[in-house]
Amino acid sequence: MTSIMSISVFLFGAVAAGMLTSCSTVSKGIVADPEVHVHGMTIEDLNFDQATLALDLNVYNPNRIAATLAGFDYSVKIDGSEFVRGEQDRPVRVGPLTSTVVRVPFTLKFSDVFRTLSALQNKERFQYEVECGLKFSLPVLGPRRLPICKSGMLPVVKPPTIELRSLALSRSGMIDQQLLLTVNVRNPNTFGVTINTLSYDLVLNGRPSAQGRTTKLIDVKPASESDITLPVSLDLLSAGAALADTLTSGKSLTYALRGSAEVVTTLPEFSRVTLPFHRTGTISLQR
Repeated sequence: MTSIMSISVFLFGAVAAGMLTSCSTVSKGIVADPEVHVHGMTIEDLNFDQATLALDLNVYNPNRIAATLAGFDYSVKIDGSEFVRGEQDRPVRVGPLTSTVVRVPFTLKFSDVFRTLSALQNKERFQYEVECGLKFSLPVLGPRRLPICKSGMLPVVKPPTIELRSLALSRSGMIDQQLLLTVNVRNPNTFGVTINTLSYDLVLNGRPSAQGRTTKLIDVKPASESDITLPVSLDLLSAGAALADTLTSGKSLTYALRGSAEVVTTLPEFSRVTLPFHRTGTISLQR
């Protein structure tokens, strides 16, 4: 009898231990890490100053209980060198057996990029890589960080330069002079640019002399330059005696040319931008 009771106690203990082990395994096994995949990389804005990008991540929660994305950290490398890092703590609830898209935005200022990595200015494109870590809070498993990375290429973007090429006399009268203002646009990029409109103010020898706006398209091919000639009428009476004398005598003039240009490019992701310009110097009136 004693032997039979001992065997019964042993069997009961073994079954109970097995049940405890099984329950412990199930508790850990029913909670799994969320699945994270790159949904895509979006260029939200690209201009001559900066590129704003967003890494879209598809997060799927395979569990039957909700998971919390506590936040994320990220670092951006350019040509293999870390350029910027950051983090965001913005909780996002991911429901059971559902997916959500998490957006990781970041901005690259070209002036900072070129100052840090000057060799990039001689390249057509540069490589970037985003490393991101998503921080989850999960039942049973506790805090988890799931890493993911994405790389891509961006064009090297430089603003065109707008300068005064020449100032020529077209017709001279008693009270006015007709001038031809030639403006040069130089494109240092590996893609084409087009100037849709150009607004300008011209100051000669410190006196406002002309202003205008042209909607004539200026197409400039990659790594090239183009000129546009604008007719300007100068009222000698309002210009003042000193400026009128300089114009008629052929002496050199000091000038200030300022304005803005509406620029588009052949890059599909490039935004339409307004590019300001301001140039000063001396120039001789061509006759």
